[in-house]
Amino acid sequence: MTAQRSAEEILPDDILLDVKNLRKSFPVRKGVFARVRGLVEAVSNISFKVRQGQTLALIGESGSGKTTVARILLRLEEPDGGEVYFQGRNILDIKGRALLDLRRDIQMIFQDPFSSLNPYMTVGQIIGESLRVHKIHSRKEVKNCVQEILEKVGLTQDLYSRYPHEFSGGQRQRIGIGRALTLNPQLIVCDEPVSALDVSVRAQILNLLQDLQETLGLTYIFVGHDLSVIRHVSHEVAVMYMGKIVEMAFASVFFFGPLHPYSEALQSAAPIPDPEARKRRTLLSGDVPNLFSLPPGCRFHTRCPLTKDICSQEEPRLKESSPGHSVACHFRG
Repeated sequence: MTAQRSAEEILPDDILLDVKNLRKSFPVRKGVFARVRGLVEAVSNISFKVRQGQTLALIGESGSGKTTVARILLRLEEPDGGEVYFQGRNILDIKGRALLDLRRDIQMIFQDPFSSLNPYMTVGQIIGESLRVHKIHSRKEVKNCVQEILEKVGLTQDLYSRYPHEFSGGQRQRIGIGRALTLNPQLIVCDEPVSALDVSVRAQILNLLQDLQETLGLTYIFVGHDLSVIRHVSHEVAVMYMGKIVEMAFASVFFFGPLHPYSEALQSAAPIPDPEARKRRTLLSGDVPNLFSLPPGCRFHTRCPLTKDICSQEEPRLKESSPGHSVACHFRG
């Protein structure tokens, strides 16, 4: 993994993706006529930056808004507001042919290697489809390119004509990674790419992703909730809770000493591979808020062990407590 850099060493030219005040809500429909009864705020006014050649991990519980953010960055969902600058250009303003060109630079690796591959297409057709859509190579050149990619992701050229059902889960995910690499993207969104794989295979896929990052200069947004995986792959970490970013830090800083009570609870819940080890658990009480009716003030105050009156009255801002480490808490930072 690339060595961590301090905040002072980060240059403006390093920023590949700059997300500002991103918002997304989904309508809740009820009744015979499916009338809109309210809105679920999936992503609420979040901002972050992704540095060239590094990995930003988005972590949090299911329903925290991680995948919604990923889908917006890929323009699979349209946000309600905000700006997303990729190489200095707001991609939310891009339409038509320019949007097709943008997809060459931003690709995705999906969570499920079984449902994300078309069972009626061969490996050659799956990986080479984007080349045909973008009309980059001739038919013969497409085959040569796909065979090169197969070797790059740890598969052999003779698998070109086989179908997805002939492969294991790890091999299928390698095919998915190869598909994402076909157009030489700069940014790849990894939506929990190893969560559906056996533990014995996960390390191989993670090592492959890191090797590709180092050799090709790739930038990753890694969506996940397994902290052991996040610790292994990330340079920076953004913790999401109920559509908000509650903590952001360099990975080395975050895993050494998280500040937000929710981050502490996440880390304490992660198992330690040592039967003799004992650690102090942070147990959360209270109920998880309903996204349809969020509590006032801090969204975490219904479960937080540090909660005071101000927490239910005023929402904390995400503020920098030290260089490269920001937290949204009234009593931390």
